[in-house]
Amino acid sequence: MLADDDTIVMLSAEVARLDSVVCRQSVAFRQSPQWLADGARNPSIWITMACRLERRSARRRVWLGAALWSMPLADRAFAAGTIGVDHMTVLVRARERSRVTAHAYARDEARLVGWAQSLVVHRFRREVDEWVQGVDEAGEEDRGRRMRDGRRLHLSQSFENAWFGDVVLDPIGGEIVHNALSSITAELFDQEWAAAKDRLGFSPTVMDLDRTPQQRRADAFVEMAIRAQIAPADGRRPEPLFTVLLGVDAFRRTIELADSNTIVPPGSVARWLDDAVFERIVFDGPDRVLAVSRQRSYRGAVRRAIQV
Repeated sequence: MLADDDTIVMLSAEVARLDSVVCRQSVAFRQSPQWLADGARNPSIWITMACRLERRSARRRVWLGAALWSMPLADRAFAAGTIGVDHMTVLVRARERSRVTAHAYARDEARLVGWAQSLVVHRFRREVDEWVQGVDEAGEEDRGRRMRDGRRLHLSQSFENAWFGDVVLDPIGGEIVHNALSSITAELFDQEWAAAKDRLGFSPTVMDLDRTPQQRRADAFVEMAIRAQIAPADGRRPEPLFTVLLGVDAFRRTIELADSNTIVPPGSVARWLDDAVFERIVFDGPDRVLAVSRQRSYRGAVRRAIQV
């Protein structure tokens, strides 16, 4: 049986309505003696076990349900099925980011809910991040510093001589590592695909390749380290490129990473400016480009003027 587009949209709205009820009931369940009687430490754990969910899914139900009481317009839109769990999650996170954003949310809720009702999730998340940056610049700068200060990499050898670890990076550092790793991973995939095609005599599927995506990524990580060691000592270090867009939004203090639509506070890029290359693009409206400058770096008095 084939479903038409109206059916898919209608069912998605019904799912959102049902999710709204589930979130409300999940937070109300906190008053029930049942989870205490069963020995659970909190209602989220009881819901996790009883409903066979991932724990984060159960926690999100209770968390969203608790937030709905202070978000009347979002609550109504959620109950009506015009926004879903993903949009609600973005709204609640933005509202709870700080006291400043909580106060600003009460003022701007109608606008934010309107965005949620009209934008796909990734675009909506970017708009909300930009809104947060605008209403709480000082808080976002502090958050950016905390993320930078919280960077860490752990790499240890097990008793069987295998290596394991984890890494936490700030948005800019993470973007640099992700881009390099993704490039080498894609390169290895292309090589593996070509080898499988030669071996089989026809276009392979991913099941015909020798490595899983996780294995290929691990090999790319090792390759990235090997290339770092064999790079010429006098080789030119890659320089970050800052593109300054001037036009309708010339006075908006928004800095966005090139590939991920990630909004970062201006202070986060300060440490990159010494080695950065700049270009300027001037627009007349959103689509018409008037000028593109050559890429250049700034030194001496001009650099100081830009800093000021």
